Amino acid sequence: MSRFVKQCMCGLLALGLLAAGSGQAQAEPTPVYGGTSISNQPMGENLCAITFDDGPSIFTPHLLDMLDYYGISATFFQLGKNAAYYPEIVKRVLAEGHEVGSHSYSHPNMRKLSYQAKEEQLAKTDKILRDLGAEPVTMRPPYGNSDVALQELCDKFGYRIIIWSLDSLDWKRLPADYSQLRNEEGYPWPKGKLHGIFLFHDIHKRTVDDLPRIVAQLKEGGCQRFVTVSEYMHSELFMDPEPGELMTRHPVRHSAPLQAEAPQAQPAAEQQASQPGESQAPADLTVQADSAQQTVETQRLPDVPAASASPAWRQPRAWVGFAKDAVAVASVSQPAMHPAPQMPADMPELAHPAPASDAQARPDASEQATPQTPAQPAAPEAAGPVAP
Repeated sequence: MSRFVKQCMCGLLALGLLAAGSGQAQAEPTPVYGGTSISNQPMGENLCAITFDDGPSIFTPHLLDMLDYYGISATFFQLGKNAAYYPEIVKRVLAEGHEVGSHSYSHPNMRKLSYQAKEEQLAKTDKILRDLGAEPVTMRPPYGNSDVALQELCDKFGYRIIIWSLDSLDWKRLPADYSQLRNEEGYPWPKGKLHGIFLFHDIHKRTVDDLPRIVAQLKEGGCQRFVTVSEYMHSELFMDPEPGELMTRHPVRHSAPLQAEAPQAQPAAEQQASQPGESQAPADLTVQADSAQQTVETQRLPDVPAASASPAWRQPRAWVGFAKDAVAVASVSQPAMHPAPQMPADMPELAHPAPASDAQARPDASEQATPQTPAQPAAPEAAGPVAP
């Protein structure tokens, strides 16, 4: 009897050692960083990471102009299909110091895909982004849906799964106050305490145009520095206990002012008489004066010398339509009517950059149904409900 007991104990011990060895061989899959882990990141100041999903799109260049103006680094979780369709925009995102992460190839619900389909979504996007010069280390699954299989695949590709802690819900409508977005606990951060990773979409023109208000209200809520996702999650991604010590501010490096100063209102005769030996710049934009409702002409942005002109790859090709994928882009090509956001008093107003050429700015007659490019003045929007 004692011999039988000894044999049983030896067998159980062997099974235990075997299970322990297999557990050591199979490492834990990469974790999913969501609201709680994002909000609890150690930091010496209120850090905010603004992220943009589903792009790039025709609205991304204007967004990059404004981010450059404010000296803000952002993170773009891009679809592989759209990145392949707009490679010049992806290169510009990288060249201007922003972070690029994977957002799958065609925006499916990853939980509903087979293991092989999941791997294909990641592999195709990874190749496209790396061929364009990116080195993605983060991945955001569409709709924030992940599972163990996706975690194992992300570990294979060297990704960390990053969700968000504050969702703007800009695909529905623009919030009244971005500083009042609800965190993972279901309530807004107290004033002066705002921090986290914010979710936006650069496929929506209304979101891109609203960036000045976004920046102003996030600063008012407590954001002290805007960083990329990898900088924000530095302690988790790179095991450094003090991420703020190693981060640097994003430099402002636009070569020309984004908006020309508006001349003082004066009679038309005086305008014609002034500077008779110089040609007047063409007037493109008119604004109504508040008091007398008079029209004031503003000059086009000054021409940039050829030596300092942007390289050819920074000029996106003519708009011919979105890449066909699972994302509902009908509301993007034909944006729903929404009241135009008010520009905060303490933020400079930004104008759309002048087009590189008339051929890029004016579509052919056969393309009259296509949406306006960011270089064209947007028509005023009327108040009305926004379709989801």
